[in-house]
Amino acid sequence: MIEAGDTRIAGKKTCDDWQSFKTNLVPGCDVGIWQEAANGYFYKRLDSRYLKPIQILEVCGSLQGEGFSIISWRFSIA
Repeated sequence: MIEAGDTRIAGKKTCDDWQSFKTNLVPGCDVGIWQEAANGYFYKRLDSRYLKPIQILEVCGSLQGEGFSIISWRFSIA
């Protein structure tokens, strides 16, 4: 059984990982820590939960309505 803290939230990173990591995110701390938060948590989560599914829809779509999701993503990056 998976414990609540073991839930993956960004790639292989878990809720427990985030709870430990976020204590380092304080104003004025090393920029590298903020970059790690952006790359390791925010972008990883965005990619795995939004961008990759859209790419899968583009490749494997059945042309039965998935175009709306793809277009909404295309306009969000324009």
